[in-house]
Amino acid sequence: MSHMRDSLIFWLLLLALAPMSLPGQAKSPTEFMGRAPGTDFELAGWETIGGWFDQFGENTPTAMTLNVGTSTEGRPVRICVISSKENLANLDRIKEISKAIADPRDLSPAMAESLVTEAVPVVFVSCNMHSTEIAAAEWSMTLAWDLGTSDAEVWKQVRDEVVTVIIPTVNPDGLDRVVNWYRRIEGTPYEDAYLPELYQLYAGHDNNRDWFALSLEETKIVTRMLYKEWFPTIYWDVHQQGSLRERMFVPPFRDPLNPNLHPLTISGIGALGSRAMLDMTAAGFTGISSGVSYDMWWNGGNRNVPVRHNIIGILSEAASANLASPIWIDPSDLIAPRGIETGYAPSNRFPAPWPGGWWRVGDIHRYTTSLGESLLGSVAREPETWVRNSLRVARDVVQKGRDEAPRYWLIQPGQRDANAVSRILTILDSQGVEMFVAQEDFEGDGRPYSAGTLILPREQPYGSFLKDLFEVQRYPDGPAPYDVAGWTLPLLFGIDRVEILQSMNVAMKKPDDLEVLTAALSRTPENSEVFAQLGEDHFKATQLDLHGTQWVREIMKAWGKGQQVILHGGRKLQGVSKNPTVLTVSAEKTEPEKNSVPQFSAKYVYAAPPRVGVYAPYVASKDEGWLRWVLDHYEIPFKRIRNEQIRAGRLEDFIDVLIIPDISERVIRDGRKPGSVFPELAGGLSPEGVIHLESFVQRGGRLICCGRSTDFAVDQFNLPLVEATQGTEELPALSCPGSILRTLPVEQEVGPWTHLLPEMVSIFHSGSRAWHVADTAEEHQPEVISLLEYPRSEILLSGYAKNTATIAGASTWVTSRVGDGRLHLFGFRPHYRSWPHGNFELLMRAIFFKH
Repeated sequence: MSHMRDSLIFWLLLLALAPMSLPGQAKSPTEFMGRAPGTDFELAGWETIGGWFDQFGENTPTAMTLNVGTSTEGRPVRICVISSKENLANLDRIKEISKAIADPRDLSPAMAESLVTEAVPVVFVSCNMHSTEIAAAEWSMTLAWDLGTSDAEVWKQVRDEVVTVIIPTVNPDGLDRVVNWYRRIEGTPYEDAYLPELYQLYAGHDNNRDWFALSLEETKIVTRMLYKEWFPTIYWDVHQQGSLRERMFVPPFRDPLNPNLHPLTISGIGALGSRAMLDMTAAGFTGISSGVSYDMWWNGGNRNVPVRHNIIGILSEAASANLASPIWIDPSDLIAPRGIETGYAPSNRFPAPWPGGWWRVGDIHRYTTSLGESLLGSVAREPETWVRNSLRVARDVVQKGRDEAPRYWLIQPGQRDANAVSRILTILDSQGVEMFVAQEDFEGDGRPYSAGTLILPREQPYGSFLKDLFEVQRYPDGPAPYDVAGWTLPLLFGIDRVEILQSMNVAMKKPDDLEVLTAALSRTPENSEVFAQLGEDHFKATQLDLHGTQWVREIMKAWGKGQQVILHGGRKLQGVSKNPTVLTVSAEKTEPEKNSVPQFSAKYVYAAPPRVGVYAPYVASKDEGWLRWVLDHYEIPFKRIRNEQIRAGRLEDFIDVLIIPDISERVIRDGRKPGSVFPELAGGLSPEGVIHLESFVQRGGRLICCGRSTDFAVDQFNLPLVEATQGTEELPALSCPGSILRTLPVEQEVGPWTHLLPEMVSIFHSGSRAWHVADTAEEHQPEVISLLEYPRSEILLSGYAKNTATIAGASTWVTSRVGDGRLHLFGFRPHYRSWPHGNFELLMRAIFFKH
């Protein structure tokens, strides 16, 4: 009895000492999960993290949790707003002031000064953009708890002086995929195995490349909050990187610096980062770097686009563990931060190297908390300074647009692809860019333009963003860029735009409706009513205009109504003025009109769209995801085709077209190494799959290869092509990591694929292929037809490219008939990251036109 009584007393004392939540009081993350955030071998999914934030917002007077949208796969996207009770009660006024400071054109000096004094800076903290960079999702709970409840002076001051908006995960779908995968592999021989699927449905890691194109639901949600609702002062993007270099990167960034960025914004980024390095080093943290790896050149990342909207954009990159599994890093394996040439040793940019040892997810939490304390503390100590700087930058941007050329960009009526026009207008509107429509004919730089022209003035608060998106990029001299160097959006979208240098005097007004504006700026389709003879019967039909991609939507709509579609790639037919011919056929028979009845063979008539397959190995491919995005964008049904389906043979039983995205030949043939992952995910096509794929083409299937997968096709089908980008003994290899190049369509006597394309097609080159076609093929080699070629000169349009003479005259889209089937090889990726909208019609022609 005495032993039992002592045990009872012990447990009662333990419970009394343990932190317990009272009714109506929020639970800490540790109480809620039954463990501390950042525990080895443990990861929380979105239901747990989101559930914690819900109860935290409900039961904490200094916090509110809001549902701000729905993810791609249907999960709620949440934010948590944390500040003092007084600030939260006054939140609408704080947001109103932030909006006025972001656009100060109507503010008198006295009013501006009054608003600066009254303003409360808004800081966004964006977590878990990349789902395998897993630590920040749970860490966001720690930040919210400290910020909302701690009595420590720094957190109290931040509550009083700052409104902090935490996005616990930008990608809740991916968080759950990674957590579920980790729970499957943890404790197995496959604990190092990577996911077999993208963690964002379409983009995977490329979800941080979507911030100017706005193709993903999550990107649209955050963009709306930034430029339509909150207008924050500072945006902190929390990331992880590889394991062997610095423990944490903080700004300043390395060169080159994009000249469109305001020096005060860049100085503010550097000041916050430098103060963080000082504070963290003083607190005993080692392995912190700055001025390495990450630059401020390109547009399109989660912290890059806000900077072009006059927001302080901070990036942090912590070294990764193996998801939640600890890793041992031997000192001899450590590598200097990128850009430091003196080895793994103290440097001005890396003053206190980490010595090596165990690295855990909990260490990431500790480093990130210290960084957050420094960043938010710096803002809280001088809130007026940061607000005043924001006002100054916005005013300067507007003034620069008034005083400096270029001053406007124009988009004239008559654009070839209404879908591209609609998309670019939506992007500009969502990003807060002001647009106007000319109400009269006018002159710009001495040339006439018509009423109805879209006018984009640089003289506006987001004029720097507009300029950066619409101008041609010229990458500065020096080392080659790491990634993207050119991104001129009209070139990517196939939209003609005019740059105006001088001021204009024209009556203009903001558009009332973007759909109406899209129609006004787009070429009116020249569809025509004709008759079609199918066998002995005659039908009314509509011949579709093949400019752009509207015809794709029309034929998909026709199939949806149960109509037939004629896809004819032959020469000119009686009563049909264009070649090739696409007709939607009425279901009702009719009497023909004299001399206007083209007759079609049954092989040109389709009662349903071609059955499209997308090759999807168990090595997750971002390019495969973006290809699916384009097909979904046009509502084209498709199946994902796995290795085992191809190895089973007779693909033609369930698909007509197979598209292999940018996947290496090794992955296609061999896949993942046996023993590195669960057996059902290992291996590639293997010889039997390759043989069946070849048979599929021989029997009439169409195979479309993009980027690196063309290496497989050239090799397997023995095509008479010589890869050009790697150079020769006389010509050096092309250097072009990511830029926009000029190509020319080749009009052929056979095939419909390039008919009615524009004279010039801009493509995005990133690790792309190009070929010289042999003048004469050997007897056993298929004939190859060139459809798209690089010109002899002036190849680079925007970005960076060295040694372009190496690909002058080379082909980058070719086709070949093999047996009864056909190959299409795109050396580039016509669907790359959803950016090159102007190339989508090339892919559509390869999919739909067989003959």
